[in-house]
Amino acid sequence: MSGFAFYASLAVCAVIFWVAYMWRRVQANVKKLGNSFNIQKIYKNTSPNVAFDNENKEIAFIYASKIIRMKATEVLRWQHTWVERSRGSSLSTHQHIVKVSTRNLDLPLIEVGCPSRAVGENLNATFGAVING
Repeated sequence: MSGFAFYASLAVCAVIFWVAYMWRRVQANVKKLGNSFNIQKIYKNTSPNVAFDNENKEIAFIYASKIIRMKATEVLRWQHTWVERSRGSSLSTHQHIVKVSTRNLDLPLIEVGCPSRAVGENLNATFGAVING
């Protein structure tokens, strides 16, 4: 095995272990949140994860290092946006984001990355149901 191949495989292994470590931290925060938060809907495939408690009108943004909880009244507006990037004539990528504006001066904007348009639209509708419902 050449030196480059060795270091490349070492880098791939390091990335895999890092992703697994971060996933475990996020899952630990989800469990921690569940004790004091009535999770009725959770989006685990977004970054950060987003959990909704419709009974208490609360929203939680779950990162690997912290949990941000807020009342629905703290959310000013939210919007599903996307960016399309094209390379050549056939290859294009989409980045879907739900942007959440809040009353919190320390955290006025939270961006939630979504893996697809369907997840972005569904998350956008869930914000509407919890906040306006």
